[in-house]
Amino acid sequence: MKQYWTTPVAGVAILAIIGLFSTAHADGLERIIPGSEPLVEARKDSPEQHANKHADPTYICPMHPQVQQGEEGSCPICGMDLVLKVVGEGGGDGMPIVSVSSSTAQSMGVRTGKVTKRTLSRAIDTVGYVRYDESKLFHIHARASGWIKDPVVRVLGDKAKQGQRLASYYSPEIYTAQEDYLTALRSTSERQKQVDVLTRLRVMEVSESVIKDLEQRATITPHVPIIAPIDGVVTEIGVRDGMYVTPSTLLYAIADLSNVWVIVDVFPDQLNWVRKGAQATMQVDALPGEKWTGRVDYIYPELNAKTRTLQVRLKFKNEDGLLKPNMFASVKINNRPVAGAVTIPREALIPSSEGYRVVKVTEENHYKPVVVKVGIKTATQVEITEGLEVGDEVVLSGQFLIDSESNLQASFQRMSQ
Repeated sequence: MKQYWTTPVAGVAILAIIGLFSTAHADGLERIIPGSEPLVEARKDSPEQHANKHADPTYICPMHPQVQQGEEGSCPICGMDLVLKVVGEGGGDGMPIVSVSSSTAQSMGVRTGKVTKRTLSRAIDTVGYVRYDESKLFHIHARASGWIKDPVVRVLGDKAKQGQRLASYYSPEIYTAQEDYLTALRSTSERQKQVDVLTRLRVMEVSESVIKDLEQRATITPHVPIIAPIDGVVTEIGVRDGMYVTPSTLLYAIADLSNVWVIVDVFPDQLNWVRKGAQATMQVDALPGEKWTGRVDYIYPELNAKTRTLQVRLKFKNEDGLLKPNMFASVKINNRPVAGAVTIPREALIPSSEGYRVVKVTEENHYKPVVVKVGIKTATQVEITEGLEVGDEVVLSGQFLIDSESNLQASFQRMSQ
């Protein structure tokens, strides 16, 4: 009984004799010649494994694949030991296994490491600028037309206290309303008019001190005060003594600096790791040695059209007032740790146009590139979400040479098909 198994290797069909091979001689007798291995054993091998057993050995240089010979030796170009060329077993990704002797692996500087589980936390390092907390930025306008009188705050950057008089102004409309209210107060039968005129005065934001003078002392205040609504720093001044103002005129802008915003940019690949409420730490060049802790307050809904980055707003306390708007800041955003992440050292990754690969140790001196999907990356570790399991061994250095050799063998296989 004749049995044949043909396997393509580098474009050559190798005939493997399996089991028993019968031959007929001139004397008419058929003699049974034992095969190179039992049929049961041969069936355990894949075609590539069986071809490697029976094919003539070919030794090649890992650095110069054009150097090939049928026996061991060294490369005439670089002097490296030639390695046995093994037809690799293609997995689902078609990447062959590469065999590298121990001595060659040592000269290539091959190091390996284990796939492990650990807790990973990703920190995003970025930069930004200190800004006013716009939720505590107040613009002050007059509610009626008039003339400014005796401004107290005249210089940008002056501090203001809540309830402090910033300036006064004379408004004919407010003066008339005071007279009407005083007249209504003198008549007990005009209760509704009192309510109407009092409402008018409050709509024009006449201070409570002016209203009390009308009610308790029957005194009209010609120049009503403009009052600071909060504690803060005056950031804009739109009036001068004697200036005519209308409700559209910006008199003052006051910013509360007890809290500040810091606007930073993050790159698109970092978007999934920014969460509202995440802790952030900040340092500024102007105040070396100082450090502030804050939180992610808001993530803006669209990317910057020019830089293609996403703006993130952080909020920091500034009770001592050291942080000034427009200061340059270095920020680190700390995200929630991921427990039980399957990780490898980051140096094991091989970037490609289609993603990432690593070189996996399949057995001693045998290596196979595998495609992996990555998650969180830190400075030293990277999370593997698909492609490896805990306990697998991967190559940490020298993997680029092995990956190149595997690609070369895959090309040989495709040429032979």
